[in-house]
Amino acid sequence: MKKWLYLCLVLPLFLVNCDGCSERTLPTVPSFDQLDKKAVRDSWLGGGSPGNVGVVIHTPGYEQGSNEYKNQMEATRQLQQAGCIGWVRFDASYGGNENSNWYYKKARELGLSIFTIITLEDLETHGWNDTIDYFARNYPSSMAFEIAGEITNTDPSINPTGTMDPKTYMTKLKAMYAYAMQNHPELRGRITSAPTFGSGTGGAKELQTFFENGLFDLDGIIVAINVYTDTALVNYANVLNNPKFAQKLARHEVWVTECGQIGTTQQIAFMESVFSRLRSMLHARNIFWYSMYDANDANAYGLIYGISDENFTPRPLFAALIDSTQGTSAAQTPNTPLIVNPPGIDPAIRHPHSDGADENGIDRSRRKER
Repeated sequence: MKKWLYLCLVLPLFLVNCDGCSERTLPTVPSFDQLDKKAVRDSWLGGGSPGNVGVVIHTPGYEQGSNEYKNQMEATRQLQQAGCIGWVRFDASYGGNENSNWYYKKARELGLSIFTIITLEDLETHGWNDTIDYFARNYPSSMAFEIAGEITNTDPSINPTGTMDPKTYMTKLKAMYAYAMQNHPELRGRITSAPTFGSGTGGAKELQTFFENGLFDLDGIIVAINVYTDTALVNYANVLNNPKFAQKLARHEVWVTECGQIGTTQQIAFMESVFSRLRSMLHARNIFWYSMYDANDANAYGLIYGISDENFTPRPLFAALIDSTQGTSAAQTPNTPLIVNPPGIDPAIRHPHSDGADENGIDRSRRKER
């Protein structure tokens, strides 16, 4: 009897604690024609408004007249007109890229809020204070700035000057933030921390280190995280809901600055499974889907495909979001066939971060489209 009682008490705890031990199997979604498009849109918005959802457009720099620029911003316009996004996140660089000006201009014309990521490379190369000066002066239309990307990501295309440990990052961030509040007080409530790593257990450990090294001391700072897997989500929830952080966290917003899924047939299931939990478990105010497009790579994350073609090809999640308010998707024209499962896609493939993790649960795999 005692043994049975012990199992009754312990087994449920084990099952709860192991929720993130393996990646959740995504449900099978109906065929596109049978999809409830409004339900897809409702899941995307998660009970919030378009003003709480955005898309990531990486490295905007194509010329204004190019197919790439036209397709990226036309797809963005369609999502905005369908009431599905209120934000767009752009890359930017110290010294600028004249082509990126067209992206910022178009986003402003659409009435979108702009979120700009400042790279660790720029911060380290030009100095943290000089860099925030530059962006505050030259990107006044940006409503928020992300101070570096994933600082522990060893992919040289993301951090070409090297990575940074969380404690060193916090020392530099606190000094820069104090400088910014003194010289650019308008940036209060518009600066986010670096997003923590999006898979495994490493991101949650980084986040806890941020908290323990003074992130909450920065009045108005926004807490940024990336989420690509169930394991990451569950481990983030353990940190964010820890009683020792809860009172201080209540004074700060949490933004999921990247969240996405590789493979066209799994994007809808992933979004429906994850978005609601980002809000309920992580208290996320804003969520950014990674990404709007990919570099013509069939095995990637984009909501659309083939941006160098005359007309882009929508993937099912994009088409469902547009259909949810229009009945017939503006993206589904004879020149832009719906791509269901292009060659090379394995429906079971998840974000590359979920494979090949190191001893800390962190995968350093490269993201091909970056």
